[in-house]
Amino acid sequence: KETCIEAGMDGYVSKPINTAHMSAEMERVLRASRPAKEIFATLTAPAAAPAPVVESALPDLDSAEVLERFGDDAELLGEIAEAFRADLPQRIAELESAIASQNGMDLIHAGHSLMGSAGNLSALNLYRLAQRLERCGKVGDFADARAVLALVPSALERLDVALRSLASGH
Repeated sequence: KETCIEAGMDGYVSKPINTAHMSAEMERVLRASRPAKEIFATLTAPAAAPAPVVESALPDLDSAEVLERFGDDAELLGEIAEAFRADLPQRIAELESAIASQNGMDLIHAGHSLMGSAGNLSALNLYRLAQRLERCGKVGDFADARAVLALVPSALERLDVALRSLASGH
């Protein structure tokens, strides 16, 4: 860890990846690198009207990319996917709570957290949805956030099928 920090890294997370640890470290680094004034300024910035929320044409999983990320280790991928599944109820609850309370900062953090997890798994469609949720938090568009969140369960189901198939070698 010290070698990495001395080399200029802002943070460090060791393997095996623990999504809660990774999210906490990412949040720490982001908070340290972005002053609160700057974050709040993005919340009040005017934004263009969002495009309608529709199912994406993006694939649910970039199989080649995720296998490369995990060194073609299907067992490790299965373990990471299982940790992702175990973490999902909390992530979804955080999103639902942020939307219900119309808390932009919480929605930004919850969306960003889901986006990071989706990115680690090369879950392209889920990443896009999480990215939009984060943006909704930045601009305070909770109606759009509800519409986006409604698409998440079907994206998760398709992703789960793809991950199980890939992890089992089929």
